[in-house]
Amino acid sequence: ALLFYWTLAFITKTIKFVKFCDNGVGFSQLRFCLTGLLVVLYGMLLAVEINVIRVRRYVFFKTPKEVKPPEDLQDLGVRFLQPFVNLLSKGTYWWMNTFIKTAHKKPIDLKTIGKLPIAMRALTNYIRLNEAFEAQKNKRSSSPQGSRSIWRALCCAFGRPLLLSSTFRILADLLGFAGPLCISGIV
Repeated sequence: ALLFYWTLAFITKTIKFVKFCDNGVGFSQLRFCLTGLLVVLYGMLLAVEINVIRVRRYVFFKTPKEVKPPEDLQDLGVRFLQPFVNLLSKGTYWWMNTFIKTAHKKPIDLKTIGKLPIAMRALTNYIRLNEAFEAQKNKRSSSPQGSRSIWRALCCAFGRPLLLSSTFRILADLLGFAGPLCISGIV
């Protein structure tokens, strides 16, 4: 269905864009620029959809691939679905609605909370940190093992998520000043 939708959207916006070009509508008009941007966006989304169909090889191929959901989603006890939802659901916490409704109706107990996905469990993160620490210890066996080694192991094991979250935190703090400064400028 998405392949059909993105194909039609791409074709119709391309026709509209060509008609704008034929009628002399140029870059100075916002409609022309937005239509051109939508043509590029729909073309990229169409390419992504074609690639998904090519990689997954759905039922209508001669040799379809069986696509199994992740192990965590096969376990009915896992209720923390944040790693498996789309960006909009992550941003709005829509995936938490069922849990919030349940918590509103009756008190929460450990069974209601459910299990964490394997990647977010403490044991998994301990193993990842321990492997990074051991790799660093083996690499630098001559240097003393202290707080520096722990920081290096943390950066090696969880550097990317830590960097991303700290960047967003700094941006949020800086943007927190924007509201009062704008109000002060208006007043």
